[in-house]
Amino acid sequence: MERGQIEAVIRRDTRVFFRTSWFFLPLSIVQVLVMQFTTMGEVLKPDLPISLQHTILTGLMGYVPMMIIPFLGNMILNKSMLEQRLRQTITRTLATGIEPRVLWWTKFAVAALLSYSLMFLCEIALWGLVWLRTSMTLSLTLPATVNILLVNPAFSLAVLAMMGLFDWAFKKPGLIIMFLPMAVMFGGWMLAAQNPLLTTQFSSVTAGSIILASAGTILLCGLISSRLSKERVAALY
Repeated sequence: MERGQIEAVIRRDTRVFFRTSWFFLPLSIVQVLVMQFTTMGEVLKPDLPISLQHTILTGLMGYVPMMIIPFLGNMILNKSMLEQRLRQTITRTLATGIEPRVLWWTKFAVAALLSYSLMFLCEIALWGLVWLRTSMTLSLTLPATVNILLVNPAFSLAVLAMMGLFDWAFKKPGLIIMFLPMAVMFGGWMLAAQNPLLTTQFSSVTAGSIILASAGTILLCGLISSRLSKERVAALY
């Protein structure tokens, strides 16, 4: 029974986003590419050794998760919850028997998967942009690949989970969910310009710590959301 309810939530949230905000997908990729193209001009100097230029460009790819996942994922979550607030459908959804914690996890999973998928596409596009800009083909090492596809996305998903919790637990989360994703996006961009090598310098201990802390944050947000009763959740909507 609950599986069918979860599938219905996934279909509805995905449909709502693509119906109302599909244009943000290509727009987000273009925005990040323009930002990183600008950064390339600032950090790449003609006198730098090719090996160092390669490392710097790889480092820039490590910032893409921070620039995509919190911003786009928050938009997906916000659209989903705003739609239910406007239509006042949360009560009917909860009346089907689905638990609030399951509903929150489902909404978070949809936002996480969609934003991660776009991040992956953006990484491929950035790889192509690097080739067009520098005629350099990036070959990623295993540590760089882990940082780009796992460590940095884990941090970004933890930020997304916190925004999802604010959106879920408060009727008017206001400026928090508006400015936090923007702060992470532009903070990541400025950090990329100032220290493009940062994301390539994680030791295995640091990378593992980031992943564990991020996973703990996501689980904590899920736990807090599960403490809200159906009546409290319905009242917020």
